[in-house]
Amino acid sequence: MDTLRFILLLFLILIYEGGSAQYHPLDSLAQQGPGALMMISRNLDSLPGSWIAGETVKTATLGISSLPVPSDQEFTTRMAGIKTPFGMEMNETLRASIKLYITDKPAASSIMLGLGTAYNPGLEKVLRRMELPADLKYLPMALSSYFPGARSPQGAAGFWQFMFTVAKANGLRIDSWVDERYNNKKATQAALDYIKDLYSIYKDWNLSVAAFINGPSSISKAMRRAGGKTSYTELYPWLPFETRDYFPAFIALIYIQNFHELSGINPVIIKNLREPDTLLVNKPLHFEQLAAVLALPVKCFQELNPQYKLNFIPAWDHNYFIVLPEGYRERFIQLSDSIYHYKESIYVKNTSVETPSQSPSMKQGKREKSVNQDQGGTSSGYYIVKKGETLGNIASKLNVTVDDLKRWNKIKGTVVKTGRKLIINKGQK
Repeated sequence: MDTLRFILLLFLILIYEGGSAQYHPLDSLAQQGPGALMMISRNLDSLPGSWIAGETVKTATLGISSLPVPSDQEFTTRMAGIKTPFGMEMNETLRASIKLYITDKPAASSIMLGLGTAYNPGLEKVLRRMELPADLKYLPMALSSYFPGARSPQGAAGFWQFMFTVAKANGLRIDSWVDERYNNKKATQAALDYIKDLYSIYKDWNLSVAAFINGPSSISKAMRRAGGKTSYTELYPWLPFETRDYFPAFIALIYIQNFHELSGINPVIIKNLREPDTLLVNKPLHFEQLAAVLALPVKCFQELNPQYKLNFIPAWDHNYFIVLPEGYRERFIQLSDSIYHYKESIYVKNTSVETPSQSPSMKQGKREKSVNQDQGGTSSGYYIVKKGETLGNIASKLNVTVDDLKRWNKIKGTVVKTGRKLIINKGQK
């Protein structure tokens, strides 16, 4: 580990968001946010309604038989027969995780395992290159259930559930346009680099993954309060309520993936992820342009490219990658002129006005419509004031009057602050 990464790791241990709160086994659950199992349940429930799952929802219940959770002895014996550096003894928490997947939500779990079948080959290559344990491929599945818009109430986002500060410290870009926590390739590399750094400190894979999930400062505090013990079961009561159940879920998935026939669930084929196409975009592009010309739902591009926060690829100064459904690369190339020029004045040239479906919220699979285009070509929505702008040049840019801006936003003077969201209502004159 180089000096810079070591300094960053020490920084994360000191300021990691999860480490500032004081936790105790008797803390009132009413004062805490949703626990990990609840978040896993929510993400699983969201999978059948996703575009990516598509037609697999119809077949996900086929061949599923609800089997009982293994006994302590059965679990211990079976886990002893597989080669993995990860594990914990069976307890109520681990039992609840296994039950959630194989008894409570077997159909959604089959979709999740199918997504894993699609995503894992690329992840396995990175794990081999970095000489990391192969079973780490189940960690993002435990953290996000591979739901494209996974985000916790605490702000952790993406398949690897990075918090903002940790993501930035590990080199991921997060700004008004792009959130690379949702870029599977870049987030995976950042996550595995971070876990490898944590292993250089803890020299134990269970503790390293636990520190990735709960925060290294939380692990350090829990170890002190547990009298120096390092077993996850012994640390568990002292860990943050919101995150401590993700590690048992990770162990549960290692068990389920190794014993399909004993868990009653199997991965279904995710047709919409069989052979996704990737290409470079060299001009600014909105998902609405892609959807209109390629005759696909906007939701398709949102789920395949969740890193673009506003449904917009800001390719002004350099190229960006975009993922398309299988077979659509050639269609994009053939229709590229039509795609880039489709309602360009609405979706590209006036990018400061939020256009339809640009809301970054994916938590409920919906997109707010901040701007409505009427048949006369006028628009309504919002404009974010940039540094140095005045009401005069904003009015000129939007082809409205200063009086319009003042009336729509109840502005009495002539000064407008940078960053203010101005209401634009061209339909109201």
